[in-house]
Amino acid sequence: MTPAAWTTFWAILITAAITGFGILALVVTLRGLQDVRTMLRRMQEQDLAAKSKE
Repeated sequence: MTPAAWTTFWAILITAAITGFGILALVVTLRGLQDVRTMLRRMQEQDLAAKSKE
């Protein structure tokens, strides 16, 4: 393979790797946000339950 072909090959590989990591990070972030939302909802429900008991 010519040097230009190798450079292109590596550029594509690196781009694919970065894109993959980006998608992974995005998925993890979205999951984390959902977890935070459910946690906040649970805390609010507990607060309401505690207030209704008083």
